[in-house]
Amino acid sequence: MSLTSTLTVYGESALDRGLIPDFIVRRAIRYLSQQRLDEIASSTLEQAADAKWEYIEELKARLEIAIETEKANEQHYEVSSWSSGHVGWGVTSEAMKALKYTIVISALSKLSSVICHFWLHLDPALRADAHFPSTPQVSTEFIQSCLGKNMKYSCCLYPTGKESLDVAEDLMLESYCEKAKLVDGMDILDLGCGWGSLTLFLAKKYPKSRITSLSNSATQKIHIDSQAALRGLSNVEVFTGDVKVFDFAGIRSFDRVMSIEMFEHMKNYDFLLAKISTWLKSNKDAAGGNAYLFVHIFCHKDTPYHFEENDGWMSRNFFSGGTMPSFDLFSYFQRSLTLERSWWINGRHYGKTCEDWLILQDSNTKKWIGSGREGELVTGKKGGSEEERKAEGVKSFYK
Repeated sequence: MSLTSTLTVYGESALDRGLIPDFIVRRAIRYLSQQRLDEIASSTLEQAADAKWEYIEELKARLEIAIETEKANEQHYEVSSWSSGHVGWGVTSEAMKALKYTIVISALSKLSSVICHFWLHLDPALRADAHFPSTPQVSTEFIQSCLGKNMKYSCCLYPTGKESLDVAEDLMLESYCEKAKLVDGMDILDLGCGWGSLTLFLAKKYPKSRITSLSNSATQKIHIDSQAALRGLSNVEVFTGDVKVFDFAGIRSFDRVMSIEMFEHMKNYDFLLAKISTWLKSNKDAAGGNAYLFVHIFCHKDTPYHFEENDGWMSRNFFSGGTMPSFDLFSYFQRSLTLERSWWINGRHYGKTCEDWLILQDSNTKKWIGSGREGELVTGKKGGSEEERKAEGVKSFYK
């Protein structure tokens, strides 16, 4: 094993035990981010243009909409419940390392220079005619204590920088409604719905609308269904399936399809957008005369790239098979849907979101660490002593 590999192993072990303070972790993240920035900056304009075109052609040549979806699902979404008062939903212990240690502040504002909102509409001339992991998972009670009231596991909006996380969640959700031109009575699909932050928000805001959600996680469906029932929302229906194979064509159609931070897990956008185009109503049948796809992604301002296994911890454990899109990437994939409008949002909003997540987690440290409840931090672990379970819980907390 090389010196670098050895140091990486020992470093990650120290992180798992909470032995490395955040100010050192931040410096390490910024160092790794700078490596990526230097790599991008080392190309001439001509080289960068050629590399982008090669990247786009490579995406179009792929035979699948997405890769490693099961692995990504386990890293992000499948979490079992520890206590009976909480329904399972998801981030695994590996994903929590990103929640705790991907403190992106300036790093994200550089690498993912913008958060982008896109508005694509259906051109009639272009229209194309559960896995549950066996490894230990972080408890739902713990994960819920790290996110805002809507459990929005994506970028929030801080116009002044002084908003609370709960307010920032609502502001971003409201911005989706405005940009997507939603009105009550629409048929809306939340594609890659996560734990239902948008689904439940829309169901309450538009009581006459029919909100359909698609998630690759069975535990997310359980959570959203239970929350809808608790809130008296009868206009929500959740489906579990992989977008690669799941199909709404012939089952139902929508005035709007909305997708929040899911496209970063995709590869062949021609295939994906062609499929989505068959889920949209024809413009003549759509509310307001147009059916639209609205997409929120994080991206680099001009350079797309893959998250690959040898890129480091993030690619190995948190974003397997992932894509860093560029702001203009969807303009190269307009065979089935036409790009009409896009919006830039500074990446510092995501930095602030992550800071708020970290503050919430740190504020609950004493609730778990040193409280005797460390073993409750994980579920799904079979066998082993109580001490081993507590050790696994501590490891999960600091990850």
